[in-house]
Parts: sequence; structure tokens; C-alpha cells
Amino acid sequence: MTIEIIQEIRESELEADKILKNARLDAEKIVSTARLKASKILEKAEDKAKKERLSMIARVDEEARKESLAVKRDSEKEIKTIKHVARERMDEAINLIIDRMVI
Repeated sequence: MTIEIIQEIRESELEADKILKNARLDAEKIVSTARLKASKILEKAEDKAKKERLSMIARVDEEARKESLAVKRDSEKEIKTIKHVARERMDEAINLIIDRMVI
């Protein structure tokens, strides 16, 4: 009977070793799968951030382009006004000079 008990204990120990080995393998698989999933999540997050950054840059570029066009239009309008006033004053100055020369 003692031999049978010892045999049962050995079989139980072998079964326990087998269970532990399988548990370790399962744990390694779980960790490996989790790392792979985490890597994919990180990659997707980086891609999303890159797309958002590029979209933001494009939006800011477009806003800057529109603003620069508005500034350019305003500047051209102001230059036109200054030229017009300068021409009028030049005509006045020429007439004044001519009047003084004739007198």
C-alpha cells in the first residue's frame, strides 16, 4: 500500500509539473499577445496623431493663406489710395509752381 501511495504522489507531482509547465506556456502566450496588441494600439495612436497633426498644419496653412491674401488686398487698396492722393497733390504742386512762374 505504501508503494501505491508513493506512486500516486509521484504521478500527482508529474501532473502538477505538467500543469505548471502548461500554465507558464499559457502565460507567455498571453504576455506575447498582450505586447502585440499594445504595439498595434500604439501604432494606431501614432498614425492617428500624425494624421491629426497634418490636418492641423493644413488648416493653419489655409488660414494663414487667407489672412495673407486679405492683408495683401488691404495693402494694395491702401497703396492705390496713397498713389491717388500723391497724384492729386502733385497736380496741385505743379499748378502752384506754374502759377508762381507766371506771376
